[in-house]
Amino acid sequence: NVHVIQVACGGYHSLALTDEGEVLSWGHGGHGQLGHPTIQNHRIPLAIKALSEERIVYIACGGSTSAAISGEER
Repeated sequence: NVHVIQVACGGYHSLALTDEGEVLSWGHGGHGQLGHPTIQNHRIPLAIKALSEERIVYIACGGSTSAAISGEER
């Protein structure tokens, strides 16, 4: 089971943060805001593989942007 602890919404996309620090994204991907290798739209939440090595603690969205803060001190 996936336990979502935070949701962020942009203009036409959304992010979800799980209790394990994983980020899922869905919606309009035309500007790369979903964080996937392509700019395709996604109707179903998909894990952002580029963040799989990080434990994310906070997410945010703007109109066509997404941001994530990791728990690592870097």
